[in-house]
Amino acid sequence: MTGKIEVKDIKINEDGGATYTFDLDEKASGLAQEEGLKLLLYCGLTKVDLDDVYNWILDQAETPESI
Repeated sequence: MTGKIEVKDIKINEDGGATYTFDLDEKASGLAQEEGLKLLLYCGLTKVDLDDVYNWILDQAETPESI
């Protein structure tokens, strides 16, 4: 149940942010769409903000500096 995701390009922007370009095989693309929709549905049903979910995930990291 895995696919291949490859980073094709990274562009560092003047504001310090970055723009990433990814290449996904068909399996990874399908899984990303399926899991993305599932996340949106779960958040909608439970009235949980997506930013709260992402912040919770980042809080689980052992070393936030590594992110």
